Order: sequence, then C-alpha cells, then structure tokens
Amino acid sequence: MRTKPVDLKSGFIEILLIFIGVTIAVAFGNLNDKRKQKKLEHNYLDLLYKEVSGNMIIIDRMISKYDKNIDVLKKIMDLTGPVHAEISMNSFDSLLFIGLSSPNFELINSISNELISSGNGSLIEDINLRIMISEWNSLFNYYNTADQKITLEYLEKYIYESGSFTNLGKAAKRYSYSKELKPGNFFNIDNRRLLSDPVFQNLVSDHLQSYIRFNEKYNGLKVTLDSLSATIKKDLEN
Repeated sequence: MRTKPVDLKSGFIEILLIFIGVTIAVAFGNLNDKRKQKKLEHNYLDLLYKEVSGNMIIIDRMISKYDKNIDVLKKIMDLTGPVHAEISMNSFDSLLFIGLSSPNFELINSISNELISSGNGSLIEDINLRIMISEWNSLFNYYNTADQKITLEYLEKYIYESGSFTNLGKAAKRYSYSKELKPGNFFNIDNRRLLSDPVFQNLVSDHLQSYIRFNEKYNGLKVTLDSLSATIKKDLEN
C-alpha cells in the first residue's frame, strides 16, 4: 500500500512542529536558567561588594593604627641610650602602653571564600573579576595565617617581667597592660631604666620592623581591595 503524498506532507509538518516546539521549549528553558544564573551572580556581586567595602574601612583603620604604633616605637627607639632620656616617668609609661597596644581589627572574606569553595565562581562571567576574587581569597588566607605578631608577645612578656606594668590578661593567655604599677613595686620603679637595656632595645627594634612589615602588607592589600571594589562596581552597573 502506497503512502499518499498528503499523508507524507502532514507527517513532515507534524514532525516539524514538534521539533520547533521542543526547540522553543529548550531555548526558553535555557533563557530562564540564564536569568536565574544572572540573578545569582548579581546577588553574589552585591554581597561581595558590601564585604569588600567593609574590609576597606577596616583596613584604613588598621593602617592608621599601625602608623600610630610605628611612630611611638620609633620615639622609644630614639630615647634609648646609656642614660635616662629627658622624659618623665609617666610620659615614658604612656609611650610603652601605646607601643604595646595591638591593632585589633579583623578582615573577612566569607563571600569570596564561599564562591571559591562551593564552585560557584563560574557564575562570575567576567573572567578578570573571577581571577581577582581568587587572588584576594588566596591573599587573605595567607596573611590571616602569617599575621601572628610574635614580636609583640616577646616584648610584652619582657616588659611584664622586667618592668612595672600590671598583667591584666591571664584569662586570655596573653600579656596585656595598663599604666598601673605592680602593688609590690608601687612607685619606686622607674621604667626608663629599660632604655639602657640592650635586650629591651632589640625587642623594640624587632617589634618596630614587624609593624612596618605589617603596614606594608596592609597597604598592599588595600590596593588589591581598591581594584576589586572598582571592578565589582563596574560589573554591577552593567
């Protein structure tokens, strides 16, 4: 039995319509998925921009604090020598107290870390931005591990054991100080004698160099954050 041309034509049209319908459905599905991915990318970028902006504020405070500590530690180094410097006991105690204070700020990278660890980094269409996010995440993880301030612990311990400051931080398992004198020594100890102590001089010098390196590091991180922030903002606007 022969197939009529009309039947063949009808069958072809039916197949064509099915193909077109499937193609439209797939295209619509792909478009819908792309919209979802774009929205998810925008949400990530918005959260990341806020996190980076917050980090930029924190890092400016850290740099300012380090600058202050560096100036004080340089002043203490200038006062060191074989004889007591021309500075009052109270003024020198104040310098020690400020010099021992540590910048107590923490940067965060929860959004960039989530992007990298979850594999969602591919949602970021801008390849350059994707690279910058990865670089920032690596820098954060490296410096977060490396920033231990060992020199501060050595200096704190030495001044506590050799000077007249009161230990206030036993619960925190670290040495912290106020400008109060030990009750046992009362006001009969002059901390300026530390200025002629070679051990104290070396510890202050090491701590000063450590803080200078930290400040250089945070200034470098600031440059990275500035570039990252500008690129994210540009992508969000587009």
